[in-house]
Amino acid sequence: MNGPDLRRIQAIYFDALERAPDDRAAFVAQACAGDAALEAEVHSMLASHDDAGAFLDRPLLEEFDGALAPEPLPPRLGRYRIGPLLGAGGMGRVFRARDESLDRDIAIKVIQHGPEQDEAAWQRVEHEARLLAALNHPSIATVHSLEEEEGIRFFSMEYLAGPTLDEALRSGGLEDAIAVSRSVSAALEAAHASGVLHLDLKPGNIQSTDHGAWKVLDFGIGRLGRDEEDDARGFCTPGYAAPEQLRGESLDERSDLFSLGCVLFECLTGKQAFPGSARGEEPDWDALAGRCSPALESTLRALLERRPARRPKDAATVRRVLDAEHLRQELQAMQATPPELQPTHHNLPEPRGRFVGRAELLAEVHAALDAARLVTLTGMPGCGKSRTALEVARTSVPRYADGVWFVDLTRVRDGEGVVEAVAKVFGMRERGEQGLTRQLAGRLEEQDLLLVLDNCEHVLD
Repeated sequence: MNGPDLRRIQAIYFDALERAPDDRAAFVAQACAGDAALEAEVHSMLASHDDAGAFLDRPLLEEFDGALAPEPLPPRLGRYRIGPLLGAGGMGRVFRARDESLDRDIAIKVIQHGPEQDEAAWQRVEHEARLLAALNHPSIATVHSLEEEEGIRFFSMEYLAGPTLDEALRSGGLEDAIAVSRSVSAALEAAHASGVLHLDLKPGNIQSTDHGAWKVLDFGIGRLGRDEEDDARGFCTPGYAAPEQLRGESLDERSDLFSLGCVLFECLTGKQAFPGSARGEEPDWDALAGRCSPALESTLRALLERRPARRPKDAATVRRVLDAEHLRQELQAMQATPPELQPTHHNLPEPRGRFVGRAELLAEVHAALDAARLVTLTGMPGCGKSRTALEVARTSVPRYADGVWFVDLTRVRDGEGVVEAVAKVFGMRERGEQGLTRQLAGRLEEQDLLLVLDNCEHVLD
């Protein structure tokens, strides 16, 4: 082609977007080094970017006001009864549907069908389905199947009844920014462990269930590994994409972490970190005042570093910081509760001195308790297992309606003695023909409580 090289135009254009609007003209002039044609092309692209406004953040099908409206779906596709349209974008439409064979609501994602069906678009839908199917995590939307009916290809996935994070933020209904961010960081941790990058993480791709849990969805431009050759730049959302993604450079897990930082900032402040993709400007750090701890603010600043090497090394590192923040906020809430309203039903011994320097460990144990009914602390004698368990128990008192109870098994010699020791804590004695074990099991099953069994390793088979 005659004229300036397209790659050079794009490189200068994306670098210019990293600058504040007032600084872009001087940067472009310097970068073009007197090449008037090159400078004109870059300024033309920048002008189009400014005129577009929020165009890239809106679903593609909305922009053409029906001019490219896809053919309607039939009322049924195989065993699925098609319901209302849930959303539409450049790569497909999502419908609510009823799986009549399993009697459950699901979501199905289809691409435009009919004579103009786009094979490349279907390949992306199939790609997304396979990525999601490879990820089994409670914070990632579950894919059920990849199918074709009546010439229409689609995949089915779990139906999420709650709002997207974008909707929650716009309505002012987000109650716990840390809970959302913990779920998203855990989802990225699982995806990255499987070699999958998301590459389009934003509030619109995070949705809640009807029980209030948050899940990540829409891996439509995700990648299996950092070396897969694909241009993810054209399909990302500029207000949340990492600088290296906008420039078309190599990507890795830290590219998703930048997007996580954008989401976390917006959850905490209600404001976008980079509105209108204004990457040359700093986020409004003053908006964070009083909304998080210095440790979390430091992590957030690192997440939003322009250079990937300066960001946290992985999602697990971010999740641990968020877990610690969650614990800190719970402790603050407990301390702020008037003594007469604080639960007192526990038998925990008084702590011996302050418990310091193990915030991450406490956060990990609390997270484990959230995910499992039984958590075991192991380690060498004298490493602080009992002290850690007691501190976890003490900070958990407000979380359990029926209390937190400590059982010292030091003098117990067998399994029968364990039952008797636990029953003694609750003031229970064997009555009738049921037996003490069944009586105790019945009581524990009905109550919301935390039981701490200390020094139990010598009675395990």
